[in-house]
Amino acid sequence: MWRIVVWWDSITRGSGDNYKWGWANRLDLYFTNNYIKDKWSVYSLWISGDTTEKLLKRFQVECQARTPDAILFAIGINDSAFINNDKTKPLVDIVKFEQNLNLLVQQAKECSQKIWFVGLTKCIESETMPFSWDTSICYDNENIKKYDAIIKKVSNENDLPYVWVFDIVEEGLLPDGLHPDSVWHEKIAHSVKDFLFDNWFID
Repeated sequence: MWRIVVWWDSITRGSGDNYKWGWANRLDLYFTNNYIKDKWSVYSLWISGDTTEKLLKRFQVECQARTPDAILFAIGINDSAFINNDKTKPLVDIVKFEQNLNLLVQQAKECSQKIWFVGLTKCIESETMPFSWDTSICYDNENIKKYDAIIKKVSNENDLPYVWVFDIVEEGLLPDGLHPDSVWHEKIAHSVKDFLFDNWFID
């Protein structure tokens, strides 16, 4: 059996998807419903509000415990958030963010050679500056794009796949301004599934 382990935050977990709870869970359900659960297993390791800084504190232990065949990272939007509408105060500085991603890649390679990144989604700034769940935190698309560009850069430099999803999400698909709904998660689940079957599927 192939073990696919996904490290993510509340967006990928599916906080806005009350139907099937995110694209990774939809992927796992696809394997189950198509009778290939004995070949693939998806482990979802998420923490709401997660950043690369926080992930690094636990990644090696979690990775070694699960011995993944494939590693998916879907993280970074919380790193891009800034405090009290001050862009000079991101939760994780963009230079540090790049360093963290490279360190995660190095650690991931100790567990698997199949590693890839899913990019960041957009927000609705009228609802995320500040964000209703925590009014001390703001998200804007300019900053999200900058951090997404770093994810793509690190992926390219390490010869790793990167899936760009920023424009998949339309404003109507973001019920709280940040977390995509069921429609978006279905779209990204199909993109991920197609990639896996085109590149990594083992009969």
